[in-house]
Amino acid sequence: MKKIFNLSILLIGLFVLAAPIGPGFAQDSAPIPETTDDWVSVFLPLVSGGGTASFTVSGQIMDAREAPLSGVTVTAGNGALAVTDESGAYSLTVPAGLQDFEAAKEGYNLDPAVAQLDVDHDIANLHFTAIQQCTNPIPNSSFEILYFYWNPISGNAAGYTPYYSALQANTGLYSGFTGIMPSYPAPDNVESWSRFRTHEITIPYASTSADLYFSFWPQTTETAIPDPVESLEVGFDTEALDAPSFPYDFYYVAVIDENNEIVDWIFTDLANDQAWTSYGPIDLLQPHLIGQTFRLEIGTYNQGTGGVTSAFIDDIELDICPSAPPSTGCYNLLLNSTFETGTDWVIKPATLPSAYSTEFWYSPSTSMRSGVPSGFPNPFPAQWTTSEFYQPVTVPANAYHALLKTRLLPRSSEPGGYISTENESAGESYGEIALASEETQYGYIMDPTGTITHKLLFKYYYYDSAYWLYREFDLIGDLKALDLLGVPISVLFGAANDGWNGDTGLWVDETYLEICQ
Repeated sequence: MKKIFNLSILLIGLFVLAAPIGPGFAQDSAPIPETTDDWVSVFLPLVSGGGTASFTVSGQIMDAREAPLSGVTVTAGNGALAVTDESGAYSLTVPAGLQDFEAAKEGYNLDPAVAQLDVDHDIANLHFTAIQQCTNPIPNSSFEILYFYWNPISGNAAGYTPYYSALQANTGLYSGFTGIMPSYPAPDNVESWSRFRTHEITIPYASTSADLYFSFWPQTTETAIPDPVESLEVGFDTEALDAPSFPYDFYYVAVIDENNEIVDWIFTDLANDQAWTSYGPIDLLQPHLIGQTFRLEIGTYNQGTGGVTSAFIDDIELDICPSAPPSTGCYNLLLNSTFETGTDWVIKPATLPSAYSTEFWYSPSTSMRSGVPSGFPNPFPAQWTTSEFYQPVTVPANAYHALLKTRLLPRSSEPGGYISTENESAGESYGEIALASEETQYGYIMDPTGTITHKLLFKYYYYDSAYWLYREFDLIGDLKALDLLGVPISVLFGAANDGWNGDTGLWVDETYLEICQ
């Protein structure tokens, strides 16, 4: 950012902010302005008692959905650290020289993993992206914390309510037990329905995997073991006053909906293995479950005659991943996602059109640039100008997952740059004569010609970042673009310059539209 400081003491030197680059490149300094008409930046470094200059490094940390993230610890190579506030902002002071910066928060991967900067001036644009790791919404998965989280259902259990047991464990010391154990003194072989339940679970729309894992240790004294899978019927009421009255014993894992009706049998069996068997991954990323509220139920049913049946369960986990590789049946809808071939993206006519660029890239060696490249006369040109590029696509009407993933490098030398994500403005669109009054970098879902706005993805106001930002935009879950499924649309990126003060540009790389049907 370019500024003029009124100093009461001797000016020490001139500097221009260093430009970031793609992975593997070192920082380069921008050229010193050649005319007196340009604004120039001067600084007075802080000097410690030992004569070492110190500078302030600051920035903002947001997640991939543009939400500021507090509680992130940012550490410099010299040991200085800071923690982000509610707006995701941080600031720390470091000595001059080459410094490595890292950000960390439990449950997140921070991008970049390490940011290396040659600190020779105050730096205000060291931003990180927090990418959520896979999460398990089932606490106490291995039943090690006694009587925590799991809901034992005593109704219909006929005195055999499920409980935590130390008799068997796949890992740790405890497991969950359901059913009637043969070793009970003179066990009653009665009709009994013994069950555990999770609390409510929701798989977010933008999830790219939801894999269930669990381990079973079964035992039964039944002599005739039928195949229960063929006879069970979906939809019986799990809250009925009586047990379901099936003609045989079985144990199971099932998905139940908000009305306590079973919508999916995950696993049913009747066996006398008396050994631990692990199951999974079992894919729960199904169209009828994504975005819905459900619970998992684990139980054993004894029908009351013949032998008795019971089971231990342990290590039941549901790994939900927001940014995993596409699962089976998912694919990328966009062509030339890495901008390496010079085709497939439509570049709009403009005074300074968008262009394939080797100036900055995230993956070698090309990206797409909108706006004004670094090093152009400042400002360029002395008039309003926009540049945009887009790609027409059609998201299938039966898609249940449509996630746009992209790498963005917003750069600006405009004084006072900041970030702001706006609500959609109905009918707003950009052309060569833009409607905005500020320099911007933006992304939209448009009509197939890139002229009519459907959905705003993001809008930054002359934002400057030292490193590439990773961003995700969920067309179905967050943007509620169900009316755009099966309809020709386009994905558009652009930047606008007002012709005054600094220049603003946006570089885009590795852009994927992940579709699951």
